[in-house]
Amino acid sequence: MRKIRIVSDSSSDILTLEHVDFAFSPMKIVTADREIVDNAALNVDEMADYFNGYYAEKGGMLVGFEKI
Repeated sequence: MRKIRIVSDSSSDILTLEHVDFAFSPMKIVTADREIVDNAALNVDEMADYFNGYYAEKGGMLVGFEKI
């Protein structure tokens, strides 16, 4: 049998699958002045505040992003 490895970003909901090796790469969001990495150090409240201010400052709108 061939060995299979699936590489996914860190937002994946699939963690195990029989006979399959998983590897994860952190998802990154990059703006003009900041890079946000989805890892254990991510402060979600800080990220939400940043994006709310970022889009308001740029005159745009980010639909569907809010602190829960």
